[in-house]
Amino acid sequence: MPAHESMHPSELIIVLGFAVATIAVGMAFFRHYQVVRPPIGVFNAGDVVVLMLAVVAIPYLYLVLPLWAVVGVLAPTTVGVILFTLEAMRSERALRWLLALGLVSADFALALTLGVDDQAYLLVNNLVVLVLVVGIANLWVQSGMRARHLATLAVLLALYDFVATSQLTLMSDLLTRLENIPLGPFLAWTVSGHSLAIGLGDLLLATAYPLAVRKAYGVKQAAIALTVAVVVIAGVLAYVGFGAIEEPMPVMVVLGPLILVQDLFWRRGRAAERTTRQYLLAEPTEARPVAA
Repeated sequence: MPAHESMHPSELIIVLGFAVATIAVGMAFFRHYQVVRPPIGVFNAGDVVVLMLAVVAIPYLYLVLPLWAVVGVLAPTTVGVILFTLEAMRSERALRWLLALGLVSADFALALTLGVDDQAYLLVNNLVVLVLVVGIANLWVQSGMRARHLATLAVLLALYDFVATSQLTLMSDLLTRLENIPLGPFLAWTVSGHSLAIGLGDLLLATAYPLAVRKAYGVKQAAIALTVAVVVIAGVLAYVGFGAIEEPMPVMVVLGPLILVQDLFWRRGRAAERTTRQYLLAEPTEARPVAA
């Protein structure tokens, strides 16, 4: 999460506002829409290992590939995620393609004509990131990802981010490389040359965990998980934005251990998390009818 000294308060307000909106929209989407899951089976612990390996490998891939190739990977992936997210909302096929291609094209056009520090570009790119996070978080949880899976992933990511940021230059190198291309993987805002941002990966975990907790344990527990995520994001953004440190500080370094603590607390005295069927029986939705 890059930042510079002398942050304008509006940067914190806007970035935090987008982050809160992303988490809130993710929860609303979870309650009202059912994503079209690919035929890959139910998410399990082995998938956590695969995700973690991808997290470790992708930054190095982005550093090695020429920028045109990085953009060539990001563009179709972004269009695909937007399409399947909109598909869950039962929009017409032509409209889905129009919106997906329109958002990505606008992102590219504004980046190339006005620059990636322009607020018009940042506004569009932030909307793209919001849709990506909402779609991926719901795909994970609605595909069977449990709260304990996300807690494990959060702790692993916290350890990885700590090493990649404080012990290596990987995170700084990656941010420097990606901050000047379209479809930047972070929520950001810039005022008078000073910027503040939160990475897509941090935001994804902060959005997905309350969904998994809602399914596993209930409304009250999900509200607590959501509140913890928002408070941590606000605290880290303020800490970095107001110049307390010079280097990027991933949100997961703080949020990951807190997710683990929550998970251990919710599981105390419980035999297991609720299944999707048990969740839907307790909290029925129109989007996902309960199987007989």
